[in-house]
Amino acid sequence: KPASTSAILEPIPTNIGDFSADGIEDTIFFDIHLIDTISTDLTAYGVRFTVNYNNFSGESGVIDAESWFDDSWLGVDSTSMLGAYKNYQEDSIMYLGLTRLTNTNITGSGNICRVGCIVDIDVLDIHLSNPFLTSDFSSGANSGEVYYEELTINLEDIRLIDVDNVEQNIKGESVTIWLERATPTLEVQLKAVLEGPYDLFSGSMNTALLENNLLPNSQPYWTAPWNYYGTESVSSLPLNTVDWVLVEARSAEDPSIVVETKAALLLTDGSIVDIDDSYDGVIFNTLYPNESYFFSIRHRNHLDVMSASALNSSNALIEYDFSTAAAQASGVDQLSEADSGVFALRAGDINGDGLISTVDLNTYITQSSAIETYLPSDCNLDKQVTVSDFNSYSSNAAVIGISVLQY
Repeated sequence: KPASTSAILEPIPTNIGDFSADGIEDTIFFDIHLIDTISTDLTAYGVRFTVNYNNFSGESGVIDAESWFDDSWLGVDSTSMLGAYKNYQEDSIMYLGLTRLTNTNITGSGNICRVGCIVDIDVLDIHLSNPFLTSDFSSGANSGEVYYEELTINLEDIRLIDVDNVEQNIKGESVTIWLERATPTLEVQLKAVLEGPYDLFSGSMNTALLENNLLPNSQPYWTAPWNYYGTESVSSLPLNTVDWVLVEARSAEDPSIVVETKAALLLTDGSIVDIDDSYDGVIFNTLYPNESYFFSIRHRNHLDVMSASALNSSNALIEYDFSTAAAQASGVDQLSEADSGVFALRAGDINGDGLISTVDLNTYITQSSAIETYLPSDCNLDKQVTVSDFNSYSSNAAVIGISVLQY
């Protein structure tokens, strides 16, 4: 029968305050302390236990775990003591064991090994108490520009024995810490061409709306069917701006789930850029580097498209060009060949519902002959609604967008 003791095995986070925004992975270290809460020391020959680290709140989680035995009161690793571990990352469990190499007990207290949990987020600091003071705290929530993830480590299945094989009762402790993470940023460089304003002679899209001061300085997608209430706006638009577009990041597992949406500017060469002109693409703040996402592009009067596959980042950057081939978009016939080797979003989805139908025609009829205007029926974006816009619609009439993009 195991001897009754007041011994505990507890994990102590050690590298508090030892982080900076320097990468997409960090290691959280825990010193594993074997102590007696009443007497000063314990007598031991060997110990084995399990570290369970599956209680992680983040989008990604602990991607690996390691252990070190070079600072243990049980002995000097590989000389008077041998430590070993086996990590099963898929189950978020690590098995550890330490045993004396001499046939003698040792008496001591304190640290027996160190465990490191590698998380695929950039950690700025560790908090030992809940950083949210309100009762509605939820793991992974953010406060302003600061994000937190919750990590719990449990020590379980502990067996401590002496040289006579007498087992002692050991209580396994757990610890919960809150990881303050850097605001995630992922730059997405997309290119797309709109069929309506594309000019065969110049090989680019026109800027008639901008030239005639009709292009709004704030994103225009706050109305139905988009109902996007982002605050993107600029004091002045780049001189090569064609129009505003919506860019959506979607779940790789279920593309009907929109993870994050940004309004951005479409330029004459097809580049889609953030309102902050210091970037060559669009910055997303809740996407995770090394994770995969589908990306969709929406426009006021062109058929929305989504990438043919989920895209994975390299060094926090994703690049994708919808204009290089028809197969760049999910679905069949979603892109039109506007020029030799140039594939464009189809013009004519005037009401933006993901279908080019008679509903769009009816809208065109009510807006026909309007001039000097920023209207959805102006399919070629030349500031007026004419027969040219009807031709853009009719050439794509009855084309149906993919179901996940329909409203």
